[in-house]
Amino acid sequence: MVSIPPDGEGRKPRKRTVTEPSPPESNHAPATGTPAAPAVDVTKPTNWAEVAAGYAANLATHRDASAGILGIPAEAIDRLPGVGFNPADGNEPCATLPVVNAPGAVVGIARLFRDGSQFMAKGSSQGLYLPAGWDGEPGTTLVVTGPAAAACLTAAGLSAVGWPATLGGADLLAKVMRKADRRFLVVGDVPGAARVALANRVKRDIPSVPVPDGAADVRAWLTAAERIGKPWPDRGRELVARLLPPAVVTEGVVGPVAPAGGDGSDRPAIVIGPDEHRVNDEASAALTAEPDVYQRGG
Repeated sequence: MVSIPPDGEGRKPRKRTVTEPSPPESNHAPATGTPAAPAVDVTKPTNWAEVAAGYAANLATHRDASAGILGIPAEAIDRLPGVGFNPADGNEPCATLPVVNAPGAVVGIARLFRDGSQFMAKGSSQGLYLPAGWDGEPGTTLVVTGPAAAACLTAAGLSAVGWPATLGGADLLAKVMRKADRRFLVVGDVPGAARVALANRVKRDIPSVPVPDGAADVRAWLTAAERIGKPWPDRGRELVARLLPPAVVTEGVVGPVAPAGGDGSDRPAIVIGPDEHRVNDEASAALTAEPDVYQRGG
């Protein structure tokens, strides 16, 4: 799972001047001919839509650079709303993606660096990344952690949304899911509390599957060395073939399906449901039936 910590957490130590967006007194000079990062009056609430638009304007001269950081073909940029580029985020460039609340207002900026690290700009709120036309694509919508993963899935021709896998993120995503007449599949590791919260809020089971081949996330899977040179639509089709065999989603019901060339016995379906008490009771009963399992008191 790819987590997006707050600005400054989890990165390798390096001499950096944060923050995003840069205050007027920032001394980071952008590359020649590139507009500076949008200046922000720190005495006022940040207008994140304005900041995102400023970075998006940099795509006129840095389209390939932004796509390279994201790991996607440049032509896929058109399907990614608000994607931008900051040439001088603390001495190094980064791609930027805006995150939105349930009504669609921009509430923050995700910053993505060449080393694969991702950080939210200081002052950002938790938000979703909703690629253009995500709810118009055929098939199941893949729910992944973070905007970069959703961007890569979109480049592969798939319907995807990115969310912060937290309790707050569950609130946001549930509001979007309730309005969309679509099937959703959560892909990748998600904390149990966020999974249960999401199921409780949408009041139905949400199927979940791991990323194939033990990859860290779908972005890593799509950009793995063995897929370099393969057309992105083909990568998307291959990923779907690997993700969907474990479960068929029909009106909220999940059932095992045998993948091509196998019986499917080693590909369990995982169901995220709101009835965690029943699940816990069944698990406890199963454990106590085992002869070598003991309960420690205290």
